[in-house]
Amino acid sequence: MAERAEKKGGRIFPRLAALVCLAVFLVSGGLLLRYRAQRDATQREVTQLRELVEEPAGQVVPDSGKPLTQAERFAALTARNGDFAGWITIPGTAVDYPVMRAGEGKDGEYYLRRNFDGEYDINGLPFLDQRCGTDPASDLLIIYGHNMKSGIMFHDLTGYEKRSFWEDHRYLRLETLAGTGTYEVFCAMLYDASSDETAFKPHRQVEFAGEAQFDAYLAGLKAAALYDTGITPAYGEKLLMLATCERSSIQNGRIVVVARQVEK
Repeated sequence: MAERAEKKGGRIFPRLAALVCLAVFLVSGGLLLRYRAQRDATQREVTQLRELVEEPAGQVVPDSGKPLTQAERFAALTARNGDFAGWITIPGTAVDYPVMRAGEGKDGEYYLRRNFDGEYDINGLPFLDQRCGTDPASDLLIIYGHNMKSGIMFHDLTGYEKRSFWEDHRYLRLETLAGTGTYEVFCAMLYDASSDETAFKPHRQVEFAGEAQFDAYLAGLKAAALYDTGITPAYGEKLLMLATCERSSIQNGRIVVVARQVEK
């Protein structure tokens, strides 16, 4: 009898293990499908938003003879949401998104998990640091975005960990209501967001009191850079920083890409 019970128990445990594995597989598969559906929905919305942007500024508007202004290009987007701050693009990558800036009364990370209309979206949208202004532009503009495993948002910033990627993607474009700027990447760095206050952190300031402070900031970037690009911005040049999470080598890691404006 004991032998029979032992055999029965020997059959039950493998079946139970198989059922557990099946349940885990089904849950994981369901989550993956949901994740992909959310990614696709986010990308469809971004495509629709891009279609609302008018032709490049300066083009003559039919029947008026007047050149199209940057504000007119984005009029449909600002009318839909006054938090719209611009559009960031890295040619040759998936980075091609509207940039938001949380308005008065909203938390600075309002768009961390929200879409253009303020509805919940796990992917969020790139957003401008609330300390930054675009007209006139701050000395350093900082844009944050998620590093999504699906490859959207700022995931492609991780490519800048390799010099070869930087060589192929040196230029960024930021379009705002004030104008369009082309930026050249001169630094890519990793840092620990949970490190103490004595550590250099590239997002601490968005304005520079003078040339000495600007040079000190560049020295901090150079010391932490993953590789030497051979580019040193001059005092007075506007800077742009894109930042996202990078936890593959640092538990609370961030990767930032810093660029200088080379064309307005």
